[in-house]
Amino acid sequence: MNLLLHTFSNIAILELCRSTDLLLDNSENEVVDIMTLPQKMRAIREALRLSRLALATEMDYSETTIYSYENGIHRVTDKLLHRFKGVTGTQYIPLTDDEVTAFKKKLYVHLTSINLSDNEKISKFLQESVRCSQWCFDTDLCNLCDLFRVKYHSANGNKEECKKILSELSKRESEFSDEHFYWYYHCLGILEHSLWRYKSALSLYIKAEACGNRLSLDLSCNNRNLFYNIAYCLGLMDYSYLSIEYLEKLKKEEVELISVSAGVFTKRLLAVNLSKLGRTERALKILNNCLDYVMKEIKDNELAVYTVYLDIGKVYQNAGNFDKALWNFDKASQYCDTNSEAFQTYMCYKATLLRTYNKNDMVTDCLDKSLPLLTKGTIWYEWLMAIKHSMELDNDASLKYMEYTAIPNLMGYGRHLVVVECFKWLSSYCEKNIKYKLALEYSRKATKIYEQLMEGDLSL
Repeated sequence: MNLLLHTFSNIAILELCRSTDLLLDNSENEVVDIMTLPQKMRAIREALRLSRLALATEMDYSETTIYSYENGIHRVTDKLLHRFKGVTGTQYIPLTDDEVTAFKKKLYVHLTSINLSDNEKISKFLQESVRCSQWCFDTDLCNLCDLFRVKYHSANGNKEECKKILSELSKRESEFSDEHFYWYYHCLGILEHSLWRYKSALSLYIKAEACGNRLSLDLSCNNRNLFYNIAYCLGLMDYSYLSIEYLEKLKKEEVELISVSAGVFTKRLLAVNLSKLGRTERALKILNNCLDYVMKEIKDNELAVYTVYLDIGKVYQNAGNFDKALWNFDKASQYCDTNSEAFQTYMCYKATLLRTYNKNDMVTDCLDKSLPLLTKGTIWYEWLMAIKHSMELDNDASLKYMEYTAIPNLMGYGRHLVVVECFKWLSSYCEKNIKYKLALEYSRKATKIYEQLMEGDLSL
């Protein structure tokens, strides 16, 4: 009988998994609640179509003993688990304490790694973590497995799968330790980050940092990733001083441990932040070195070239050099696909530059080319719609749109300097139309936001 169980056990377990939606390698399946160990033992027995008496006989236990274990009357011991797994042929299921410990060690290697790509090794481990989170009785490990899956799917752009897993995790928050919350907030931040909601992402990253500070675990490698993400959000939200502070926590040798491209990115981010603080020469020197590097060392990566040219354009824009800013923006566009997010970002920066210098015909051309390509509700759509309505301020509807729709949306995304520009456009329009009180009000709002940015006031 034992041989027969070994022969058919894997098929039976797979049938059980399919019947209860426990395997998640199909996107149509749904995540189910974690089963308790007694429930799993009973489910395995029933999947194998065994009576309690037949299982008890094979395991050399009484039927009453099996009943007490399956119903949680007695605690399941390691000895019983080993015998149960040997009889049912379910050795691959991580149920024992030793197996939990071993799998946790493997899990931490992947969970703390900076870059997760969809290679065969990681994909195989992903499937192991799925089985583990569904069959393991250790709640701590189940939560960590699910958080690893969020990080994996986030790294590979599967936002919907991330939302699904995080939704299930949110139901178990009451069981979380500080360690769980560290990864949970970090993963939530990554998801918000990928959805361009930088303000929300930043608050989650900072919560993760606070949890990490309370832990005695070695999170140094992952903290580099966390600081990297915090600096990125702060930079995009125009908190230049704070962004630089976090970048300084990333020493050169630490950044290079993340990846060569991360080292280039860190230098680019530092340069753009410096340019916002008026340090144009130093910023350009850093970016020109980055450009030389990406052209020689990673010349096949056109997106890397695009990002450096775009950043050089931003530096010249911050310095008030319209011609060089426009030239570098247009140069950047040669290295990205017109259907990509990169191209949309380029159009937003270019349109903002042109609008600031009142090149309205060129702005209209930008809007005509880009708006039809955009999805409503994305950051690029909101940004360009704000520019569009800023050119139609003689219309009451556009005035209301700017103040009550465009500006709140852009603030929600954390694009503060774009909001400052919006208030400046509103102020300029009101001043031309002899609405001095309103012009002064908009001007003061722009100034207040800028001062809060310089002071590092995260309440914005």
